[in-house]
Amino acid sequence: MTAKTASEIRVWYVAQTKPRHEHIAELNLTRQRYEVILPLIPRLRNSRTRLLENEEPLFPGYVFFRPEHSEHSLWPVRSTVGVARIVRFGLEYAHLRESVMSEIMSFVQSHLSDPVEATRRSKRLDIGATVRITGGPMVGLEGLVSKVASDRIIVLIEIMGREQKIAMSPATLERA
Repeated sequence: MTAKTASEIRVWYVAQTKPRHEHIAELNLTRQRYEVILPLIPRLRNSRTRLLENEEPLFPGYVFFRPEHSEHSLWPVRSTVGVARIVRFGLEYAHLRESVMSEIMSFVQSHLSDPVEATRRSKRLDIGATVRITGGPMVGLEGLVSKVASDRIIVLIEIMGREQKIAMSPATLERA
């Protein structure tokens, strides 16, 4: 088995999309016969009556693509509907090796199995962490995580000079 030369190693390039146009860029790049990956993970959002789950880009504003073959030019990507630009560092296009893309896709797969647990893990809401409330009537307050369960997190919050334990949804908390 021979080692691959630099030109034979296919890398993933990064395209910055126009705001909230990740899906449009993905569709149009696919139509132009590029391989495209838009990593999506489930996110839990609080509505007034229940938790809603939807998929959002892991990297908002970016998609990964690579040419179908070595003669396939990157030039058309610049004018693709939904794409703002190809990410560069100086004169070099930003790129990722296949191993890095595999790690990203493994991360996405782990989040697809249990969105509640994945939301908690991704926010690192472990016992003792300082958190900020992002939804509900206590938006903006900060507290300490006291207990962690799969569907709720107990937070110690100081209200009117006294510490109170409040059960919160993981979707309504972020690390402070």
